[in-house]
Amino acid sequence: SLTGNCQQLEALSKQEPERYLLLAKKMLKNKELRIQYPLSVISGLLKSNLSKREIVPLIEESIALLNENVKDNEPEVLMRLIRMTEDLLSEKCMSDITMKFLCDIVKFYPDDDNEDYKDDNAIFNVGINRVRGAAAFFLVKCYVQKQYKEEIFGALETCKDASLSTKGAIIFQQAFLSNLDTKRHLELYLSLTKNMEIPLLRIQLSNAHPLLYFINTDFDLMVQRTCFLICWMVQTMQWRA
Repeated sequence: SLTGNCQQLEALSKQEPERYLLLAKKMLKNKELRIQYPLSVISGLLKSNLSKREIVPLIEESIALLNENVKDNEPEVLMRLIRMTEDLLSEKCMSDITMKFLCDIVKFYPDDDNEDYKDDNAIFNVGINRVRGAAAFFLVKCYVQKQYKEEIFGALETCKDASLSTKGAIIFQQAFLSNLDTKRHLELYLSLTKNMEIPLLRIQLSNAHPLLYFINTDFDLMVQRTCFLICWMVQTMQWRA
């Protein structure tokens, strides 16, 4: 089966990276081969002792094989490529091509939101397991490569009307963006939470949650928004009663 063959390729390429590095290059040139096969080899190489910089060209070639319109690609394929970007960040070797790939998904990939978020982690878990949300989540992590500041903020700022799960994937560790631009970091958070949706405001306070940062930098503004939220909740409870 496709899944079984891909799993085997990934395991073998991790064990023999030099050999499978050459094989991956040949596989990417075979237009009749399903892209899942070379992607499985690349996944194994990323887990091996090879430098990530040696693998970047393979990821770029894989991206070049995609349909130009991101919406016309298989979600499974996009998710595999999106998750590979995290491995590249460990050596700060995101390239212009891989960055554009992430940004295009965040800006142009359609998302939907029909979930009922009953606990504090649900919105984040849904977000990172959907194409647009996963791309946005890993784009926040790209803050370590400061040369891409404009690309990162430019893409994330298009999410002001995105689904709750995509917004949640950004907010979960959005405080990292304060390392790039404190003003745009605050403006992005205010834009994402402008409608005061309860699931977004209930996201668990991780170490990188922006509220923990804003408490120290924009305390008065956060107090104003908290008071508004409390008033809204009281009114809603009275209306339901």
